[in-house]
Amino acid sequence: MRDGLPLDEHVAAAPELAAALEVFLALTDLAGSERDVLDLTRTAYDLIDTHLTGYSAAYFEARDQRWTAQTWSPALTDDQVDRIRAGLPLDMPAFARALETHHPVFIEAGHTEGRGHVDFTDAGGPSCVYPLVAAGEVRGLFVVGRRGGHPWRPRDRALVEALGRSLTLALDRTEQARGLREERAALEAFAVFTEQAGSETDVLTLAREAVRVVRDNLVHVSVVYYERGGDRWTARVWSEDVAPEVIAQLVQGVPVDAPNLAEAVERGVTVFVDRWDAAADAVPAARAYGAAAFVPLFSGGEARWMLAVGTRDTRVWSEREKAVVRSVGRAFGLALDRAHTARQLTAQHLELDARTRALDGFAALTHELGVQADVYELIRRAQEVVLSLLSAGYVLYYEREGPRWRNRVQVGDVRDADLQAFIDAGPRVGATPSVDVPWTTRRALYQDRYARGSDTPPELVGHVSAAASLPVMRDGEPVGVFIAVLFEHRAWSREDRVVLETVVGSLGLALERAEQTRQLAEQRAEVEARNRVLSSFEAWTRDLTDDAGVHELIRRAQALLYELVPVQATVYYEREGDRWWVRSMLGEYGNDTLRQAHEVGLAHASTGNLRAPFESGEVTYVEPYDETVDGLGDATAHVRAMAMLPLGSSAGIRGIFGLARFERGGWSSTERSIIEAVGNSLRLALDRADKAADLARERTALAAHTAALTAANEELEAFAYSVSHDLRTPVRHITGYTTLLRRRLGGALDEQAARYLKVVEDAADRMNTLIDAMLDLSRTSRQPLQMGVVDLEALVRSVQVELDADAEGRTLEWRVAPLPLAQGDHHLLRQVLLNVLGNAVKYTRGRERAVIEVSAQDRPHEVEVEVRDNGAGFDPRYVHKLFGVFQRLHRVDEFEGTGVGLANVRRIVHRHGGTVSASGAPGEGATFRFTLPKPA
Repeated sequence: MRDGLPLDEHVAAAPELAAALEVFLALTDLAGSERDVLDLTRTAYDLIDTHLTGYSAAYFEARDQRWTAQTWSPALTDDQVDRIRAGLPLDMPAFARALETHHPVFIEAGHTEGRGHVDFTDAGGPSCVYPLVAAGEVRGLFVVGRRGGHPWRPRDRALVEALGRSLTLALDRTEQARGLREERAALEAFAVFTEQAGSETDVLTLAREAVRVVRDNLVHVSVVYYERGGDRWTARVWSEDVAPEVIAQLVQGVPVDAPNLAEAVERGVTVFVDRWDAAADAVPAARAYGAAAFVPLFSGGEARWMLAVGTRDTRVWSEREKAVVRSVGRAFGLALDRAHTARQLTAQHLELDARTRALDGFAALTHELGVQADVYELIRRAQEVVLSLLSAGYVLYYEREGPRWRNRVQVGDVRDADLQAFIDAGPRVGATPSVDVPWTTRRALYQDRYARGSDTPPELVGHVSAAASLPVMRDGEPVGVFIAVLFEHRAWSREDRVVLETVVGSLGLALERAEQTRQLAEQRAEVEARNRVLSSFEAWTRDLTDDAGVHELIRRAQALLYELVPVQATVYYEREGDRWWVRSMLGEYGNDTLRQAHEVGLAHASTGNLRAPFESGEVTYVEPYDETVDGLGDATAHVRAMAMLPLGSSAGIRGIFGLARFERGGWSSTERSIIEAVGNSLRLALDRADKAADLARERTALAAHTAALTAANEELEAFAYSVSHDLRTPVRHITGYTTLLRRRLGGALDEQAARYLKVVEDAADRMNTLIDAMLDLSRTSRQPLQMGVVDLEALVRSVQVELDADAEGRTLEWRVAPLPLAQGDHHLLRQVLLNVLGNAVKYTRGRERAVIEVSAQDRPHEVEVEVRDNGAGFDPRYVHKLFGVFQRLHRVDEFEGTGVGLANVRRIVHRHGGTVSASGAPGEGATFRFTLPKPA
């Protein structure tokens, strides 16, 4: 017994498990390019049709509180499709269990659990609900069912599991690729708008630019910019595609309590509305838009502006579209806030020189931030700009590290060595208000008179007079605290605060951009690394198609894994009796004791990490390595992790492919994917190698059999030719002497003697006819083919004319359809048609109205000719004798003939690479068919 099944059932299932792996690899290869989940499931249906007889499948997604089928097998009936498209309850047991556990649910034949989800199993057959998981979430359920009450077979279950795993892997890859595209699109839209709107302060100009950037990235949307006035949102700028009737309503204004606009303001985030109801938001003229998004834009904590985006061609927002809208909305909001601040500063006309210097410094910082990528260099440049705009002092940047604040970047001298030492040692978190407060509240803390003693001993900061602490935010979360410390008293003016908050805000924006750039670079590097792996894997897979031996294939796999995965050893083991022996190794053992243990063979009973994959047939990852499992003691003390791949074949486990790490433990998901992909391909390559060896042996045997058969045919033809010639002389003697005897006796020949002589003469004539037929058959087999293009229709017409002349006054009705061209020997094909059509004429002799029909079917590589008559027909039980030599299905006194004509037809057609067949019934006529090659 093994895995709850008798051993013989596992052995019987082994070839089918190999087939399952082929299905898995086929679909995984298809998933190498990005494909939609619906397209992937359609490919899966083709594989089911090929490998799972009697099974059907459908793919479901949760839509509108129902499980609704999105795609299904072509074999489903219209009634079944209507039921699954109408939707099924969310609480169906098998569906709910698959959704909860993220594991497939197999239901045996006759069980009622989950029944009704798809009427695949009219007779209570088995079924499976397979959850397709991507990014840790179930995206849909792939349901497979079988008609008929048969239980799950190991083969079918293995195929379904392999198919489900491959669909999940392909979907996960597609989701990863889509996420990367969406992030890249968002970053590009963000960067474009920030660059174009970075120095603009006119609100309407900024709005037009925002509308243009959104439209450039999402060509199928309409965009409207609103400003708030009293209790209405009034449209001020819109994209050129907005219809006049919609503009008329928007210019009149939308109430501030319109549901979706009010929700966006209340939550302070972009609201995306799928299946948007325009009337509910008081814009009935905009009912053509199926989805809408509302981006609230704030200044001073108040929602002053709104950006609205709508789309006609879809009712659901994609993640990429959301990312673009959010990114442009964020940049637009920052730009509007800057513009609003600039207008306020201009209106106040206060400290114009300071404002000008601030803007100059900010412009310089913006330029630096645009080209710098190092985070701390960005912070240093911001500190330098701030310090250049303020009186004497210094600027610090703290980050939290455990229980302390660590000063990461500093510009300016603190003027006190003890204070500098205190700063370098790191103030304690929770005991330093100047740093704790802005971090916790996420708001700036301005101290016109620095509270000496609150952060440090008063004697250390006696020369400090004012301080401003601002949180540095990235993606809405604090990452550090920016502190400006002045040696002179200073009341932090509105203009000072604008300068500091603008610079620190821009610093946060730049840090976000730097982080996004870093992440994008890492993702790009990861993608490039994966592409390199895939390229190497593809080249290696191509190499596996040649005629390399088993151990050469294994050595290539070892070399590839040694290159792609950081390991210290790859070892291939084979079992002989009760011990495991190393057949191929790349790398090192790590010590002489372990090497010597391998040289004398590892005991199967005590080497657990070889025994486990051998018995289970599954890949085993050992992390961390346990020295007691293999019983090798200190010899394996340096081993940190192992991976063991059983290499199976139709005869069982061939060997174990092992990988070992000495420097670190654990296997990442990417490394596991590479190991298992190489292992799967190696198994398939080894299987192909076995099959190639079997095929070579079969070909050798077939070639020997063919040669013997050819020699026998040649001998038989030579014998027939020789016999035919040898029979000529005695038959000629019989004919000659009967003639002489008839002349000698003359009038003395009585009636009975004359009848006897007539019988002998008729027999001699029949023998001559048979000899002619045998010689004709022999010549047909031996004479070379004179191949060319043959006009079958013209050939049939010429044979028809000849047969009409010999029809003895009979009226024949010929029905000849248009016939195509064929490739063949014109003379021999005329013999074929003369025999087949001549038979039709002969066997319709007893019909008052004889009908002979000739037609053809044009196929991709051949032509099939059909001759049908309404004559005597034949008993279908003896159709196998019809094309044999001297085989007749009618008596001679009924229909004359030698029984060689149809044998000759078969011989000629076979020499052309075609086939012959016949069908019929007594008294109902006969139909003869033969195929010929088409012209090249």
